[in-house]
Amino acid sequence: MLLGNVARTTVVVVIAVCVCLDAGDTVAQPAGGAPRGRAAPQSGGAHRGHLAAPLPHRPAARPSSTPHPVVSPSVVHGAGANIDVNLSSNLAAAMTTLHLRTVRDAHDDPDLASHLEQMEAAGIQPLIVMYGCSVSDAHRLADNTFLLQRVHRIFGDASIWWELGNENDLQCGLTARQYTAMWNGEIPALRNMYPHDWFGGPVTFQANPSFIAYFVAHASPGPDFISWHEYTCSSADSARTCIDNVARWPAHIATTRQRISAEGLSVPPVFITEWNYAPDGGVASDGKHGNATFMNQWTTMALRTLAENDVAESYQFDTSGVLPLVDSRGTATAQGVAFSGFWGSR
Repeated sequence: MLLGNVARTTVVVVIAVCVCLDAGDTVAQPAGGAPRGRAAPQSGGAHRGHLAAPLPHRPAARPSSTPHPVVSPSVVHGAGANIDVNLSSNLAAAMTTLHLRTVRDAHDDPDLASHLEQMEAAGIQPLIVMYGCSVSDAHRLADNTFLLQRVHRIFGDASIWWELGNENDLQCGLTARQYTAMWNGEIPALRNMYPHDWFGGPVTFQANPSFIAYFVAHASPGPDFISWHEYTCSSADSARTCIDNVARWPAHIATTRQRISAEGLSVPPVFITEWNYAPDGGVASDGKHGNATFMNQWTTMALRTLAENDVAESYQFDTSGVLPLVDSRGTATAQGVAFSGFWGSR
């Protein structure tokens, strides 16, 4: 995925279940050749007086941590999106138009400060991507500490949600063991600073049950939520293929939960922090993104599938800047109409 305002191209799997058997040592590999063409997420925030009700408790911590009550990931909490240029200019309106309650953003947004202030004023719950493998061990903790302090200067003692890195399995080639070691070197200090914040990972670029189960079993402290990304096809695939492959998502979610349960652990809430039909730059010319019938059918099916499988939070992603939820005037797009209709009916 791409974070910040500068587009970046990389290779990705469109949708596949990872079959790594030894997640501690195996890197998830892309199965396809579609380049990612992501729109630039920017920033998110939440007003300390208007925060959407957070998930009530943390999941069970690792034995070395202070135990917390277990959350049953059985409630879909609200509409979420990765911020893009159009959304950032229409945040207040989007709360009404889209029923938006949570927004995902990243540390490298050059407009982070102004966007955070807008989000704080709009009362939207932020999920922010922290520095991950792109920063050396010598500087990462200091950089993340500064980031958390910067955000809390705006939000006070409100609970902020954080992900450690983004698609570090794909972008940096980290194994589950390496990602978990990074987590164990960062999160204890950050959680001690802000014990009411939620920290999650491993933010894999696709479903990877073995990777995620290893992470949950060995992370200390344990994650407050687990996260990965879901897409269903490449831009070159037919509309029918993109729609039909939504049916793979329940298996991804169920298998991940089963792998964690097999370790004798409680399953943290599931966050799908990016979703759309395709992650690659070809969507700009694929003919599907401008087809209102396709966008309505695919989006409604995707949201219904996530809800039916007890995904706690999910975040739409504006691939290549051609899949925004609202246009530059704040009017809902074809996908935005479907998005708003789904959340408005709940």
